[in-house]
Amino acid sequence: MSTLADVASPAAHPPIATGKLVRTWFILLPFLYYTSSGFPGAADAGSAQSASFAHQIGLLIVSVICATLIAKRFSAIMSASIRMVPVLALPVLALLSCAWSVDPRQSLVSGITFLCFMLFAIYIAETFSPQGQLDLIMLTGAIAVPASIALALFVPSIGAPPSGWRGIFVHKQQCAAAVTLFLVTALHWKPGHALLRPLRAVYVVLCLVLIVMSQSRTGWLLTLLALTLYGSLRFLQRLPAKDSLLVTLTAIPVVGGLAYLFSLVATLILSTVGKDPTLTERTVIWAAVWDAIQQRPLLGYGYEAFWRGLQGASKDVVLIAGWNLYQAQSGYLDLWVQLGVGGFILVVLMTVQAGVDAIRSFRRTSNPSFVRWCIVVILCNLVYNIGESDMGLLRISWFLFVLACIGLNKEANPTPAYS
Repeated sequence: MSTLADVASPAAHPPIATGKLVRTWFILLPFLYYTSSGFPGAADAGSAQSASFAHQIGLLIVSVICATLIAKRFSAIMSASIRMVPVLALPVLALLSCAWSVDPRQSLVSGITFLCFMLFAIYIAETFSPQGQLDLIMLTGAIAVPASIALALFVPSIGAPPSGWRGIFVHKQQCAAAVTLFLVTALHWKPGHALLRPLRAVYVVLCLVLIVMSQSRTGWLLTLLALTLYGSLRFLQRLPAKDSLLVTLTAIPVVGGLAYLFSLVATLILSTVGKDPTLTERTVIWAAVWDAIQQRPLLGYGYEAFWRGLQGASKDVVLIAGWNLYQAQSGYLDLWVQLGVGGFILVVLMTVQAGVDAIRSFRRTSNPSFVRWCIVVILCNLVYNIGESDMGLLRISWFLFVLACIGLNKEANPTPAYS
């Protein structure tokens, strides 16, 4: 594929590269759509069912683009799906949930778009090399991050509400989480041209500025975790295998001890960063959602069918929370309440498979930087979804999680060269 260097100076390359260049920018449309959740400055809503007509048209266009690209490599995508059964099984379960959903039509429509979303992730993994995938993500961030800062500065009513900057994103937490992953990508990305190195430094600074200005404490902690993981994994990869194993085994009890100490002083730490012991009523919402899950633990309420404000199954949760929320403030609970225990188990299987693939490829890969990127992206998503909801949604964070899981599998099981 065309790299960032190709885009920066297309005249320096022969005309034969034009087709790939056009394809690259065409593919960017879904990336940008998933980054902004379709519409900048939108209220925090569950998904397409509460979006505007314009958003639904945008979703249709993006789905058609993805379906067209998928069709061109359908056989390769299906072959890849056999190696990553949970990745394909999750959207299939979402689609099948229309049979028992409290809103069958919504689950059917959303299930189809979710299947397209997941197949598009497999398409990207099968079509582009690891460097090519990072190029696409960098291009997406190179548009989204400056656009978010510009929106916050010049249209603050949309991009910078009093709670913190959110730019083109749905809310500030999503902004901070997505930009953290863009930052992680920049740290692992290899510039294809010397002129891009100073631009990468500027890009990193812009990412940090946007994360700080989001005022998202969750985002700040996630960034700290991401940078810690980046440095730690890079250090481990440079050590001899035996030393790396020794350091890892030593670090496990240390991290466990630190986690225990954190639990003892959690209230003090939370108050220091402006959070109350309920994590801004998250614990109250979790308890209410868990009560709803216990009523339909096996199958759930159907994909994208639970959150309907006071008009649907979410009524009791909304009344307990005291405001019209559209998520469980936890990706794990959100997935369970929609798809039942099966949806939760599939994510666990995706994570376990990614863990096994990470161990197998960590030291034997020809793309050590890409493997580190995959591990950081997966761990950051798993942590982020404890207190926020992105799992199973058409958002860039979940897309990168899926892409990272597939990427680790491909690195652990090398196949012929990318096209």
